[in-house]
Amino acid sequence: MAENKKMAHPRLAITNVCVEWNEQVSIPDFLSSVQSELRKYGVSSRVYSPGTVPAGCDATLNYTAARDWDRHLLREQLIPYMTSASLTLYRDDKVLSQANYQMKGVGFDKWASTSTKLAPLVESLLYDY
Repeated sequence: MAENKKMAHPRLAITNVCVEWNEQVSIPDFLSSVQSELRKYGVSSRVYSPGTVPAGCDATLNYTAARDWDRHLLREQLIPYMTSASLTLYRDDKVLSQANYQMKGVGFDKWASTSTKLAPLVESLLYDY
């Protein structure tokens, strides 16, 4: 069965994004989750080192994220979880859109996967600008 893809908002005219590597983000699956979510909207991506923006990018994406550690109810060892994230989409050094995640209060989504937490951010990034 074919995957039903949503496309990025037509006014954005984005089919590929260049993502600036952020060595400060220590969440192992963060970048792969962002790229996977972008693909769901028909947007390809490639990662570049800071200061070396490749040619041919429809837009560039910068990100930050933080994690913390805690014990899950059913496990004794400490487990990492994402507590915040920020995605900013640029074109020609101008902000097109930005989306943020911040775990609040009790944090019912505390143990949700990185991808689950990032999915609404990527959608917001591509549609709520």
